[in-house]
Amino acid sequence: MKRRFDPTGTVRAVGYARVSTQEQAESGASIPAQVVVIEGEVERRGWDLIRNVDVDNASGKRMSNRPSLAAVLASLADGHA
Repeated sequence: MKRRFDPTGTVRAVGYARVSTQEQAESGASIPAQVVVIEGEVERRGWDLIRNVDVDNASGKRMSNRPSLAAVLASLADGHA
């Protein structure tokens, strides 16, 4: 696994927000609500948010149903975050 470190020592993060049902999208678990929490936590910890990935109506049962998560994990493995 390659690791690319920020010379300042800042941790780089990728946010991942997902809902799997319309009900979740309409409740307090909506993607915008998750993004607010992610951004707040990243700021609180002093991290650098590289990007947010938002996914609507994605089943979490199988990785094959979550290509956006697979792309995030590949980015991490390549040292981009």
